[in-house]
Amino acid sequence: MTPSRKYRHLNIQIPPDVSSGPDALLEHSLGFLRRRSVFASRLHRQAKKIHEASELYRRTTKEEVRSQVEACRIIVRRKGCIPRKHQGNALALVGAAAWHSLGLLPYREQFLAALTLLDGKLAEMATGEGKTLSTGLAATLLAWTGKPLHVLTSNEYLAGRDALELEPLYSFCNATVGSIAPEMKGPERAATYAKDIVYTPAKDLLGDFLRDRRLAPGININEQLLARDRLSGDSDDEGVSK
Repeated sequence: MTPSRKYRHLNIQIPPDVSSGPDALLEHSLGFLRRRSVFASRLHRQAKKIHEASELYRRTTKEEVRSQVEACRIIVRRKGCIPRKHQGNALALVGAAAWHSLGLLPYREQFLAALTLLDGKLAEMATGEGKTLSTGLAATLLAWTGKPLHVLTSNEYLAGRDALELEPLYSFCNATVGSIAPEMKGPERAATYAKDIVYTPAKDLLGDFLRDRRLAPGININEQLLARDRLSGDSDDEGVSK
């Protein structure tokens, strides 16, 4: 095994140190400002515009929406990220795609939740407000970047149900989807993880991550123990927090 390959197997991402002094004060101030109503007001305005644009796209033909969706997907894939100036239009198009593929037109609140997720923040929604579709809107755009995307659920039933329900939308937007189930064997799991979007229970993702690191080829027993102990210590806390 080459040094660079060994590094990729054993590289552990260490969280940054907690800021102190002036840096801590600055981060606290910035966080306070982000939590202020100005942030929420901006997202509400964006969600309203996106909802209105999606209504207009809905009235166009299915093939026209599909063509514009593909054009947006290509832009995102080439850049490897979601450009801010294209995010609203892309989200509106995915909303119209949901109408043509699922018969569902997202509400403004669902666009608001998707925008929140795309901004790297948590979105809390009550039962019946449409978490499944909100997640699907954000997941579609993130999948276009070409980076691995995992949607975590509390159990395997929800993982399979949501992946199956949203498969027509993802297919319409040229993205593949799969779900992880406990009874899956190694090759089947590997094929599922190769999908653009993977729905999985949190415990299965954690177990597969630890198993892959432990069984990485070319690592001697001491390195296996080191990787396993460090990962299980960090990842167990992470799993509990979710």
